[in-house]
Amino acid sequence: MDKIISIGCILLLGFFGLAQEIEQGVPWSEDIRLAWADFKGKVPPAEESAATTASGISYSYSANLLHHEVHLDFEVNAYFYPNESWYKPELCNTNTLAHEQLHFDITEIFARKMRDKLRRTSFSDDVKAEVRKIYKDILKELQECQERYDWETNFSRNREKQLEWNLKIAEALQEVALDINEGADIVMVKPAMPYLDIIHSIKDSFQIPTFAYQVSGEYSMLKLSISKGWLDSGVMLESLIGIKRAGADAILTYAAKEISKEIQNK
Repeated sequence: MDKIISIGCILLLGFFGLAQEIEQGVPWSEDIRLAWADFKGKVPPAEESAATTASGISYSYSANLLHHEVHLDFEVNAYFYPNESWYKPELCNTNTLAHEQLHFDITEIFARKMRDKLRRTSFSDDVKAEVRKIYKDILKELQECQERYDWETNFSRNREKQLEWNLKIAEALQEVALDINEGADIVMVKPAMPYLDIIHSIKDSFQIPTFAYQVSGEYSMLKLSISKGWLDSGVMLESLIGIKRAGADAILTYAAKEISKEIQNK
């Protein structure tokens, strides 16, 4: 009889400057991957999960008033907490470890998102409350993302979904985050139709204006299929609606004029 095994993630949410009974964490690094030896915590009694990753976001800042504007110097980091993380060797394998690593990677994505939010915000003299709100909002989104990750992958058992999340998070860590850290105001995804999941992931993870470019090949394919009678003429608009539903804030398309006329005539 199969035994259902779940894998969880604990978020330890820290703020430098406040007294806490939390160990010094291991900062996230693209060059260092988790190993089972890093999971040093004791397995809780009667715990059914196979493993738990304890990770969190910590921040510190100093605020100065310069020329009637609040200038913020800050540091935001994602941490893994070894003594709060544990696993059951008899139930875990390399797939389980990869699943746990991604929990930590997701925490890093939201640490970057917080850095970007702090960088873009104009603060008032109530800077403490404003920073705290940003922090709480980020944590709420992070928790929702971690839960969705476990649910969609069925705690790593759904191999296809796990692979999708692996690719999605790798994309977000490597490319989008780099663009944002370099000061990008928007993110452009192209081609649009084959990358609807990437559009959704970027919008969901970073909440940055996300544009989609329906390239000439996509447009030509649909126009040819319509002219041959293989597809209904309404498919062009439907394709754009699909891109919009994926999370695109704006769409660049060669069909802009004809779609504009079609909408106006409805």
